[in-house]
Amino acid sequence: MFIQVYFHKTRRLLDMRLIDAMKEILPGGVFPTDVHGYLTWDDTRVMNELASRRADRTADLFLNRETMHCVFSSHTHTGAEGKKLYDLAENTAKNLLLEQSSINADNLGDFFLSDFPRKAVHKISPDIEDERGIPVVREGGLAPSSLLSESILLDSLRDNEIAIRRLYVSSEYREMVESILGPYL
Repeated sequence: MFIQVYFHKTRRLLDMRLIDAMKEILPGGVFPTDVHGYLTWDDTRVMNELASRRADRTADLFLNRETMHCVFSSHTHTGAEGKKLYDLAENTAKNLLLEQSSINADNLGDFFLSDFPRKAVHKISPDIEDERGIPVVREGGLAPSSLLSESILLDSLRDNEIAIRRLYVSSEYREMVESILGPYL
């Protein structure tokens, strides 16, 4: 359920749009570092600032919830082979779009986005002295051991991460890109 909610393709795209729009409206593109200044940037202020800049493309894309189509999405745990396929799909899609007369390197981002969200599967430390370590105490007074040393499943996930690679293309070029990528995906 976690992956379906926090890594959902449309949610991720709208998050990227909001981040881009926030960079445009925040002073210097970042939140104020003092607490009082930071607290002035509530939802109402953000939405009002974005609405006042409707002429700006970044604000408009977020406010109108303009989405792109996900033309490539890897498995949840992308390995080396998945990365090769992603790189091939990304390069093919970019080159195909750059062949269009209305698209150049400066405006490619209006028609194409790539996303690579990553997160550790768990943050349990193998060190029971670490605050993220979970000690397991057995009957008989033996010294505690780490949950990771007791659980083969958790230990096997230690170096694993959620790593999804996605490519998004604007509506007007979706079919063209999918027709080229489709046979390979």
